[in-house]
Amino acid sequence: MQSLKIDLLKFTGARAFTSKDGTAFVAIPVEVNGVYVGEKGHYLELTLIENKEGPDRFGYAGFAAVNLPKERREAGERGPIVGNYKTVGKAAPAPAQVQSAPDDDAGDAIPF
Repeated sequence: MQSLKIDLLKFTGARAFTSKDGTAFVAIPVEVNGVYVGEKGHYLELTLIENKEGPDRFGYAGFAAVNLPKERREAGERGPIVGNYKTVGKAAPAPAQVQSAPDDDAGDAIPF
């Protein structure tokens, strides 16, 4: 299992503010940060990139960067690094190898 921590104020143009009633908010500009606005919600796609030399001194296995639209990536722009992740709990077991049973009727098999 992975645990991800994101610093919302690392997003371009992000601002923290408090409303008149004391409620704390973080505002993140949509377009400049590659937020996709869909019919059912607003989505931010992140890529988790593993550290080349293993976990760092804080135990983080890698970092999270914002995926930008294709045009911006092709222009050489990189999404900001907005957080780190670490592995918590037990690591997922490796998938079991499935062995096929010997084919007793190899000549009678239907090829589909």
